[in-house]
Amino acid sequence: MRFAFALTASLLLTACDNQDAKIIRQVPGTWKETFPGGVIFTRTMSFGGGFIQSIGQSNFLAFASQGTWFVTNGELIITFTNGEGTDRNGVRFFDPMVSAERYRIIHVDSHQLVGERDGHTNFLTR
Repeated sequence: MRFAFALTASLLLTACDNQDAKIIRQVPGTWKETFPGGVIFTRTMSFGGGFIQSIGQSNFLAFASQGTWFVTNGELIITFTNGEGTDRNGVRFFDPMVSAERYRIIHVDSHQLVGERDGHTNFLTR
C-alpha cells in the first residue's frame, strides 16, 4: 500500500514538473493585450525570470513596472519590484511597489497565453 501511494505521489509530482517545464519554456517573450479605447498592455518576460511591462496608448505611456516571475504547480507568479508612471495632469510619479499576482495557466503556446486570476481570464498574444 505504501509503495502504491509513493508511486502515485511520484507520478503526480513528475506530471506537475513537466507541466511547469512546458510553461517555463513558452512564457519568455513579449505578450500584449489591447483594450477598448486603444489602451495597450505589454509584458516582456525574460528567460532569466525578470520582466518589464507597460500600459498606455500608442502616444502616451501611463505606467511601467518591472519585477520577477516564476512558475510553480501550473501557476505563473509575478512579483512587482517597482514602477513609474504619469498621472492625468502629466506629472511623473514613482511607485516602489512590492506585490505579487498569481495566474493559473489555462493555456500557453507560441502565440497565446491564457491565465485566470481572481475569477477573471486574461488573454495575451504575441
